Amino acid sequence: MKDYSEPFQFKIREKIEVFERFVNLNALVLGILQVLSLEMPQVIWKSFSGWFRTVCRSGYPSEQVVRLTLLQAGPSILAESPPSLLLTKFLHAKESFMHMAIHRRTG
Repeated sequence: MKDYSEPFQFKIREKIEVFERFVNLNALVLGILQVLSLEMPQVIWKSFSGWFRTVCRSGYPSEQVVRLTLLQAGPSILAESPPSLLLTKFLHAKESFMHMAIHRRTG
């Protein structure tokens, strides 16, 4: 790094930070998909519109199945999530915050 100019070093550090954010966000999303798979397998399978010749013996949907199901029927699935699930609490808090922010702007 010492061979490069200060602006170029800054750009390198910035790019590394972007890569780290990308990896961390992907890890968080993967974790959320896994939690939903473990906590709500019946709801996910009920809403999944795909087809499999064979289904996993464990009965738990894969992260990919959860992701595809959320793309198709996300709000209805999350509406059925148990209130004790941290993701549910987070989404309700976010919804309340957004509602208050809109209310403040519109008066």
